[in-house]
Amino acid sequence: MAPHGLKNSDPVHISLIVGNNLQKRQKALSQTPIGKNISHEAKTLTKILAEAIKQGDANQLFELERIAIKRDRECFGAYERRTAAMASIIDAAHRFAETATPEGAKKFLEAVGGGKLPSQIPPSDMVRNTVKNLKSQINELIDSTSIPALKLYYSRRKDALDFIKKEHVKNLEAGLGHDKQRQCEKGLSR
Repeated sequence: MAPHGLKNSDPVHISLIVGNNLQKRQKALSQTPIGKNISHEAKTLTKILAEAIKQGDANQLFELERIAIKRDRECFGAYERRTAAMASIIDAAHRFAETATPEGAKKFLEAVGGGKLPSQIPPSDMVRNTVKNLKSQINELIDSTSIPALKLYYSRRKDALDFIKKEHVKNLEAGLGHDKQRQCEKGLSR
């Protein structure tokens, strides 16, 4: 018999014990000087992200996410995955910049549509896929910590990515002329 009355061959229960111990260690860590420093840094970064979202500065949000991915790679490993994420966020930032104006968005949509402007936004594109993949990775980070300040920081990163996605979709809709249609409809409804 192993400690706690469990059989050595019972991996499910043993993994639960290890998981519980990990959470206890993380909670204990959050009370140490290092843990308090991590919490302070997370709170500072959370405020910076919240301010960038409030200002509507997608370029700053892209840069903050790039820095966050670099930090994740240094702190948590998974170099191949984080390197791919880094390349994706850089490419997404370039695509976002290309489609930031109605003319740029229209040019992009025509290229995707084989030279013709589609009637609606394509169901998937690189910026939206990047946001989806990064949010999935951030969810894993949220699940792996019990430090409240880090959970809030990761949640704010997801909010920033949601903001980027919404702005990108708005830009693509402007490229389709949907923003002009909405303005006309609002003018008629008054």
